[in-house]
Amino acid sequence: MKKNSLIRILLGVILSVILSAALFAGCAGKSAYEIWLEQGNSGTISQWLDSHKGQSAYQLWLEQGNTGDEVAFLASLRVDDLSIEDLFSFYLTLYPDLSLDEAVGTFMSLLLKYQRDPIQDVVQSALRNSVSVRAEFSIGRNEATGAGAGVIYSINRTTGTVIIITNYHVIHDRRNTATDSGVSANIRIAPYGREYFDDEDGGLDLSIPAMFIGGSISRDIALLQTSADIFKHSFYTAAEFADSNNLIVGQSVIAVGNPEGVGVSATSGIVNVDSEDIYMESLSSANQRERHRVLRVDAAINRGNSGGAVFDTSGKVVGIVNAKAVDNAIDNIGYAIPANVADGIAQSVLDGVRRGNRFIKHIIGIQTNIIGSRGELVNGIVRIIEETAVLSVSPDTPAFKATPALQEGDVLVSAKLPNREAIQITRNFMLSDYLYYARNNQVLVVRVLREGTPVDISITINSNNYNWL
Repeated sequence: MKKNSLIRILLGVILSVILSAALFAGCAGKSAYEIWLEQGNSGTISQWLDSHKGQSAYQLWLEQGNTGDEVAFLASLRVDDLSIEDLFSFYLTLYPDLSLDEAVGTFMSLLLKYQRDPIQDVVQSALRNSVSVRAEFSIGRNEATGAGAGVIYSINRTTGTVIIITNYHVIHDRRNTATDSGVSANIRIAPYGREYFDDEDGGLDLSIPAMFIGGSISRDIALLQTSADIFKHSFYTAAEFADSNNLIVGQSVIAVGNPEGVGVSATSGIVNVDSEDIYMESLSSANQRERHRVLRVDAAINRGNSGGAVFDTSGKVVGIVNAKAVDNAIDNIGYAIPANVADGIAQSVLDGVRRGNRFIKHIIGIQTNIIGSRGELVNGIVRIIEETAVLSVSPDTPAFKATPALQEGDVLVSAKLPNREAIQITRNFMLSDYLYYARNNQVLVVRVLREGTPVDISITINSNNYNWL
């Protein structure tokens, strides 16, 4: 009876820790909270716990498909191959004079004190995905060096070949006379822990040459390729990209970059704005400005952070840092290119979506506008919902040639490409971002509301309709 009572006390105390936060490094598989989200629910861990009031941790464990009694459940919660019960038994031998209630309370306080910091885990993962980037330029009679960061997009363990995403402006300067394109002819990268670049006094050099393989000068995304034995067997890994359409204002993020060019480091903050437009100096033309859709964060961003990733608390990339607001009256405003845009451009480059020697993005020939907007609360999460309608359809374009054709006034509902999951169009930018993944001759199915009636439009992507990346 005493043992069963002890188990029940422990179950009650650790409910909000074990299953919601994955406290122990040895717990295998997905947490109950993750499974709850996969079942179509949405909300914070606290909201998930509220939905299970009255249930024990043991009951939730059974709902995950496990079998066994409470003792089997307790034994499954392992820390470095020791069960909670084993640890508590050992703890009792150290403090034999404590009452049972006192022992349970102090034991759990000790576990909580030394639990693994989830932010630390994200940073540790992000460091394995990140590199420093340096590029040299010839500007007039002078040599200049630019510094930034990058994120590992893919690794081939057999060949040691690595693809890296960074900002175009990190490896490009239109004043550069060493190449016709303005792209640096001498780009070098260094993964975390190996950030030694040879300097004028002949110091240690552990950097690796890299070459530019494509990107979008207008969207400030560049892809680099390099190859080295260090990537065949090391702990460096490719980053996973999140769906930036699912960003939540207020969620925690980590920015990893190369501030001031002195090495990879991390800062933390939250998402302040999930999507907004800013204007930046054009990389290709002097005295011109270009509009960029970005997300805003308050993680510290400094010169050299450009090209580094913004990670969510699951360790996935939600954006690529490209700018910060610089003004005496402004503090801690940083901007990042949304992950969906960066990933879409990267895929286009790797798939060779181009016209001649330039990369392109397929378009369908429509302009849209926002005809309504509201805030919507779902499971405690507030999101902006925009109603987007077709403003115009250009002649002789895929949208014009579709059967039936898209029409002015059609309200966009969803879109589906054969190589992608369908999207619900709840923001004006979503269809445009989705088209980064479109390929020639694919059929894009767009559902619209036409005078309130759902209509599916099949649009054949045509390589004659495109924008330059």
